[in-house]
Amino acid sequence: MRDTIGGAASPDLEEASDYGDAVFEVVETHRYLVELDTILKTIVDFPELPRERGEYQPPVRIHRHRHHYLVYTVQPDGVRILRVLRVELDLDRSLRRTCQQRPLLPPPETRYTARHDEDTCPDC
Repeated sequence: MRDTIGGAASPDLEEASDYGDAVFEVVETHRYLVELDTILKTIVDFPELPRERGEYQPPVRIHRHRHHYLVYTVQPDGVRILRVLRVELDLDRSLRRTCQQRPLLPPPETRYTARHDEDTCPDC
């Protein structure tokens, strides 16, 4: 299997590097990025370790490494890294921008409803 850095993951990694250089020593930033690279290789070797998060479309897997969430999909030809997000960010909100959130219920026209009274329904 191989990995592909796609979507917003490349800018995410650049942001992590820039932030690290600004806040920490360059050596420490380099060490952290090497750790992330090692984790990415582990994800490629064992992509199904974290559970699949079916509430997003496409379904994603999320692996946390220290200060970042690695968000990816497993595809027949390999792993596609979608995002590398800082843990301080609202994960759900960030993923809604990357993925489409799957509705919890099917659209109303496909749902069976028994005796619907529009006068008393709080949703109408």
